Amino acid sequence: MDQLAFVAMGGIIFILGVNCWLLWHGLRALDDQVRLMRETLQLEIHAVRDLMEETEQRKKERG
Repeated sequence: MDQLAFVAMGGIIFILGVNCWLLWHGLRALDDQVRLMRETLQLEIHAVRDLMEETEQRKKERG
């Protein structure tokens, strides 16, 4: 009985360890995706700002 309990506890600990490892890697992947999205949004904001400045400059040249 004691050996069966130790084997069962070992199996549960192993499964918990695998789940923690998978969760850790999943969170790292999410962190990478969030970082890429943040960088992309910053580039888009700069592009929109540049476009607005260019449009404003053209209006000044015309008017």
